[in-house]
Amino acid sequence: IKAIFLINTSGKPRIVRFYTEVTQDQKQEIISKVFRACNKRGDQSCNFIDDCNIFGPDCKIVYRQYATLYIVFVIDDAENELGILDLI
Repeated sequence: IKAIFLINTSGKPRIVRFYTEVTQDQKQEIISKVFRACNKRGDQSCNFIDDCNIFGPDCKIVYRQYATLYIVFVIDDAENELGILDLI
């Protein structure tokens, strides 16, 4: 697990935890990119995002929306996406 975010549907991060070293400017950029990636997807879309531009080439985003909150995990290829989704 590389990062965990709880972001409301307005884009304001509520909980942010990075497990890798990232500068403050990179953190803000990553949070906004992750929010835009999750927010633009429809309700019937898959909860997995493979976007190499956000966190690196070996990372995936697993998220779920509950009411007005996005729970987002950024994981590497070694993690199981369905296991993380079940954890959420």
